Amino acid sequence: MVRPNPKLEELRGNMLGTEFKSRKNRVFRATDQGMTVVVKEFSDSEVASKEFSVLMRCSAGSLPVPRPLSTHTRAIVMESLSGETVAEALDSVWLGTGPISADERAKLLDIVDGLGEWLARYHALFEFRMTRGDAIMKNFLVSDGRIVGIDFEEASEEDVIRDLGEMCSSILSMHPMFTGDKLALCRRLSERYFELTGAERAADLSAATAKALRHYANYRTDGGELVARAAVIESDGLFS
Repeated sequence: MVRPNPKLEELRGNMLGTEFKSRKNRVFRATDQGMTVVVKEFSDSEVASKEFSVLMRCSAGSLPVPRPLSTHTRAIVMESLSGETVAEALDSVWLGTGPISADERAKLLDIVDGLGEWLARYHALFEFRMTRGDAIMKNFLVSDGRIVGIDFEEASEEDVIRDLGEMCSSILSMHPMFTGDKLALCRRLSERYFELTGAERAADLSAATAKALRHYANYRTDGGELVARAAVIESDGLFS
């Protein structure tokens, strides 16, 4: 049951801490009726409405996302979740000192399996007609031992292989980049997704990953390497 729309000015006045980093929107925690919530303000009311609708459908389908609480002109209010982003969780392993331990290896496998399962459920929920968009590791949380999807403003009706390609490009381009370990995790991720969806689109995944690498290269100082790797993947395939 969605609660009545809160007064946005009141929420701004009840902001907790500093705003989250966001290139496009204003996102912050606030208190509302004694509860800590996350408020996301958009520049476009249609985008706000779209993300709220996606959250509502995911929540109704028991897919882990922040529970949508209310909507306001160009803003949505969601539950606040504890945990860390998948990017932070992966970095804690990959940027550590020394070889990866057995426990850390198990953590990596649990995360990629969870990502594959979450994405398969999302696409099935939308009948394989809707991408979640911007499926990078910063847009997933590890919260209470489960993978939670966040940030759906780029959801769109297009080929869903885009999301899996963005996931793989995000993993591969995390430092240290394009290692054999990261490639193996992308293989496991895609195999888990294909197993659950009944799809087998390795060739399409290669093209989608290369496209995603080129896109995200525009926002990286090391974008030249991402573009070069994209060309190799297009030529030889992701898992050649």
